[in-house]
Formats: sequence, C-alpha cells, structure tokens
Amino acid sequence: MKNRAKRTSVNMRPVLNLVLKVRYLLSREKWGRFHERGLLQSEKSSFSGANWYRAAQYCRYHGMHLASIGSQEENDKLEKHIRDFGLGHEHFWTSGTDQASEGTFFWMSTGRPLTFTNWNTGEPNNFVYENGEEEHCLELWNRDGKGLKWNDTPCSFETFFVCEVQ
Repeated sequence: MKNRAKRTSVNMRPVLNLVLKVRYLLSREKWGRFHERGLLQSEKSSFSGANWYRAAQYCRYHGMHLASIGSQEENDKLEKHIRDFGLGHEHFWTSGTDQASEGTFFWMSTGRPLTFTNWNTGEPNNFVYENGEEEHCLELWNRDGKGLKWNDTPCSFETFFVCEVQ
C-alpha cells in the first residue's frame, strides 16, 4: 500500500475567511507583484484541504482555476513561493488529470495537454488502492526530499491546492 499522510474531512463554509494554509494565485503576469497583493496566505487554521473536485470548485467560486504549470520556470517559482512560506512537504492539487483517458494527462483549467512535466521517479503509475480507487489527478509533493515533484493520486484525497488567475 502506498504511504500517504492521513487526510481529514474538510468544512468548506469558511470560504470568506480564506482559511487555507496556502492559497497561491499563480498569475503569469503578476509574479513580481506577488507579495504586494497578498496572494499567498500561510495561516495556521482548521482548514486542511479538499479533494480535487472541491478544490476546483473553491477556485472557481473565487474567480480562479486550479493551476496549470507550463514550464520549468513556472514550476520553480511556484515551489519557491510555497517554500518561502515554510511549506513544501504537504501535497498540493493542480488542475492536471487523466480522467478522460488513462495515461493522457491534460490541464483541466485550460483543456490543453501537458507540454512540460516534472514527474517524480516512477510516476505517473496509476497505483490501484485496496478499495479499487485509481490515481487520476496531479498533485505536487515532496515525497523523496527532492523538491516538489509531480505525482498522480486519487482525486478523492483531501489536500492543499493551488489556484491561479487566468
């Protein structure tokens, strides 16, 4: 069985308080204004994450989308901002998924296929869990201490997520 941190249930009601440990708006035009606009929040709160679908819903509710990562530069900047706030060993949803066709990942936020990848060694592997659940959603995860790499995981797992302004 794959080693995963225990996931807890989430209450999405405190949306107005933005009670995420991390809320990161990845805006390609606004990298330099990141801190001025307060787009990353690192509050310790009761919010522990959401499954992929709820995360996407949360982002849409706030006029954003789950993030897509199109280059090494974007990947590196995202990782740096996460680490600057003392995070990095957690899991973070992106909009990547292969739910339409196993093994063919695309960015749900744009509908485009992945043109850049940063998969961890052996990923994606579509691991099948004891309950029959398969891995169809893309997360960032520092599994081996090598930085935030990409991993496919069940969309039902609850974790942090990355929203972006498009």
